[in-house]
Amino acid sequence: MSKVLLVEDDINLREIYAARLSAEGHELVLAADGEEALSKAVSEKPQLILLDIMMPKISGFDVLDILRSTPETENTKVVMLSALSQESDKERGEQLGVDKYLIKSQITLEDVVETVKELSQGGGNGDENAASIVTTSSGRLPENDGESSENSQDNQQGQDGQNQQGQANTQAPEETANSQPSGRSSVKGKTASSQAASEINDIDNQMQQSSPQSQAQAEQPT
Repeated sequence: MSKVLLVEDDINLREIYAARLSAEGHELVLAADGEEALSKAVSEKPQLILLDIMMPKISGFDVLDILRSTPETENTKVVMLSALSQESDKERGEQLGVDKYLIKSQITLEDVVETVKELSQGGGNGDENAASIVTTSSGRLPENDGESSENSQDNQQGQDGQNQQGQANTQAPEETANSQPSGRSSVKGKTASSQAASEINDIDNQMQQSSPQSQAQAEQPT
C-alpha cells in the first residue's frame, strides 16, 4: 500500500485517521503543523498527503502552495481535510492544485479511506502496482483453478444425475402405456362374459316357455 503523510493538529483526529488507514495497510507518517509537514514531505517522500488547513505556524493553503512549488513534491497527491465549507475556500484549494477537497462536517471516516484508496491507486508508483498485481495473481490462480476443477466435477455429476432421471421418466410412460391395454382388455373381457351369460339366460327362459309341459299347464282349467 501507499505511504501517507497525515497532517492534523487535532491529536484525537490524527490518531483516529492514523489507526483506520493503518488498518487498511497504509504506512502512516504524522505531522502536527505546517512546518513539520513540509519537512516530512521532502524527507519521507509520501505518495499522498492528507492536509488540514487551519494549523499553527503555516496554514494548509500555504503548505500546499509550497508543495506545488517544490520539485520533490510538486506531483504528490494532496487531499485537504478542512472545517472550511465556503465555496471560496474550495476554489482556492483547487487553484493551488489540490487533488481532493473534503469538508470534515460532510464526510465520514470511510469517505477518507475511500479517497485515499482511489488516489493511491491512480497515482502510485507504477513498478509497485505492477509487482502487487503479479503477487496477487500468482497467489490466487492455483486456488481459482482448483475451484474450477471442483465446479466442473460437480457440474458433470449434476448432468449425469439429470440424464439418469430423464431416462427413468422416459421409461415410466412406456411402462404405463404397456400396462394400459392389458387393463382395457380385462374390462372388455368381463363385459363380454356378462353379456354372454345374459343371452344364455334369455334363451333358457324362452325354451322353458315354449316346452309342451309349459303349454299343458297353461291350458289346464283353474
